[in-house]
Amino acid sequence: TGWGAHCVQAHPAGSNFGGSATVAIYHSEGKFSLMRNLGGSNFFTGTKPIESNKWYHIRLFVKWSTGTDGLISLYIDDMVNPYVTYKGRTQADNSLPYWKCGQNNWGSSQGIPILYDNFTIFSRK
Repeated sequence: TGWGAHCVQAHPAGSNFGGSATVAIYHSEGKFSLMRNLGGSNFFTGTKPIESNKWYHIRLFVKWSTGTDGLISLYIDDMVNPYVTYKGRTQADNSLPYWKCGQNNWGSSQGIPILYDNFTIFSRK
C-alpha cells in the first residue's frame, strides 16, 4: 500500500553518514526491493511481486567493504540464484553496521503485519 516500508535494515555504527539505513530490504508498491544507501547515494532494484498471505524464504548475504569489492545478494525462495545482486561499496566507514528487524512503514497509515520465522544472523569469517 503506497511507497515506503522495509523489514530488515543495516545502519552505520559511526555517525559520519547519519541514521539512514546502509542496506535494507524494502517491501513497497507491491514488490520486494533491495536498497543500498551511502551518504545519500541510493541504489534500488526489484520487481518481484509480493503475494498476500504467503510465506517467503529470504536470505540476504552482505560482504561489507568500504572499497569496490563489496557484495549484496538477496535471495527470495530460490536459494541458488540471487533475485538481486549489487557489487561495490557496501560500508559507510570502518565500523560494522548494526541490524534492525521489523516493519518501518512511513508511507502508509495502515498497519500491515509481517511475520518472521527462523530468523538468523550469522557471520562467516
